[in-house]
Amino acid sequence: MDRMMILGISIMIASGGVLTFYLNHKLGKGPVFASAIVAFFSGIIFPYLFGDWGLTMAAAITAGSYAGMSEKDRIQNYVDMLVVSVFLSILYIISKDVFVGIGGKLGTIACISVISVYGMKVFPEMIVNKGDNKLRDLNTNNRRGR
Repeated sequence: MDRMMILGISIMIASGGVLTFYLNHKLGKGPVFASAIVAFFSGIIFPYLFGDWGLTMAAAITAGSYAGMSEKDRIQNYVDMLVVSVFLSILYIISKDVFVGIGGKLGTIACISVISVYGMKVFPEMIVNKGDNKLRDLNTNNRRGR
């Protein structure tokens, strides 16, 4: 896979995610409708615009649209969506030739990307004790006074 293809995939994933996020949260169209519109039109238009790359680009924007379906408490803004898109682009490129023809791959890698970014935001808060702003002792032996 050449660099232009990787760049194109990354741009399409980010575009699909941000557009779906916008339709879902700013226009209030709902996650399923927003993703369906983005995936439908990309599947019709992109094969004609990009020729041989068209189906790959349509699949990439569809994967981004699946990530854009996330609730506002998971992905809160466009910056978060772009970070998710970076993770999703990496996973998409790595898994391009894996499980070909098996259903659910795009949704699965979108879910993994969203969970990863959300986990990076929430995990530090889970470790820090809100009362004294010190890291909790994760070693169970020390909690028992041993």
